[in-house]
Amino acid sequence: MAWARQLILSLPFFFPYLRLLGIIMHSGIDIATRIALAHTIFNVLLALLFLPFTHLLARFLEYLFKEKTSVVPALTHLDSRLLDTPMISIEQSRREVIRMGEITRNMMNSLREIISGETGGKEAVDKLFNQEQLLDRMQEEVITFLTNLLSQELVSSITREAQEQLRRADEYESVSDYIVSILKLHLRLENAGLVLEQEEAKNVLEFHDVVDEYFNMVFKAHCKRDVNIHIKAKSRSNAITHLFRKMRSRHLDKLSVKQLDPLITLVYPEILTAYRRIKDHLLNIAEADQEDIKEATAPVLANTEELS
Repeated sequence: MAWARQLILSLPFFFPYLRLLGIIMHSGIDIATRIALAHTIFNVLLALLFLPFTHLLARFLEYLFKEKTSVVPALTHLDSRLLDTPMISIEQSRREVIRMGEITRNMMNSLREIISGETGGKEAVDKLFNQEQLLDRMQEEVITFLTNLLSQELVSSITREAQEQLRRADEYESVSDYIVSILKLHLRLENAGLVLEQEEAKNVLEFHDVVDEYFNMVFKAHCKRDVNIHIKAKSRSNAITHLFRKMRSRHLDKLSVKQLDPLITLVYPEILTAYRRIKDHLLNIAEADQEDIKEATAPVLANTEELS
């Protein structure tokens, strides 16, 4: 049926085409040459016919077979056009790192509501997981932006600030990872139909509040550029480590006199350890400014020693 339709459509052009061939070809040309020339002329005429419409055909084919790529919107407000002005760029990236800290602090608050039973359900859990993924992407954007900034000629102060911002962004993202780890441990118990005993549950909430208070102290100092926070942060860090060891020791002593579910025995110390790791990363943030001061004053101290 297809060939019949093609034959019908070509009939109006067939006889005019034969007359054209009669004009072009000499009567003394053999039949084989005639057939070859007829095919060649037909193809040339067909190509000339569609030549003015090639751009339209190209756009039509691009529309049909265009590559379906999803554009991922940026999560930060970093503008690469400002990289030529390092002073503005470094302040812009600082605001984004602080925003990462705010999101992480909100994750701490949400985590407590979930493990304490104040809120729960799939929506609250999914929100926490989504925030962790959000921080992953924000860190990638900050790293890309600051790496491009560091590739330029910069004064030493901006170079140090950019390096410390990279470090803080990594520390905040690591904190969010441990928050999600604690959530997963909590869900693991929940899915097994288990709950921590009253003493262990109380210890977890107490330890959460202690670490959360430490978070607020460090984050506030970060926002205010308090370079002296490392002294207080170090002392408070040691106190949190002591509390961790005390809670862990009480748990081990309890195991010697009372049998607990193996999963509880495994999960409870891991939760405490995750909170301790959060504290360690926060201490790194608190010490970042102090390392800046050490690097900046090192050449001065060296010159003083040489003069003496």
